[in-house]
Amino acid sequence: MKKNQKKAIIVISVDELNKDKEQFKIYQRDGETIQVAIGKVATVPLWVAELAKEIGDIEDYQVVE
Repeated sequence: MKKNQKKAIIVISVDELNKDKEQFKIYQRDGETIQVAIGKVATVPLWVAELAKEIGDIEDYQVVE
């Protein structure tokens, strides 16, 4: 994670169809790759939270400074 980048707290819910297949989700942007564990509280860059919400992996997130 880059310095001085806004962060957010998210939790990706377990998908019942993939619960034994997926352990994390991967998000990529501008050459940066972030892996987020499914079913765990994670602090991620704000862009990851925004992308996860946009594609429906999460319903909402909490921004932290």
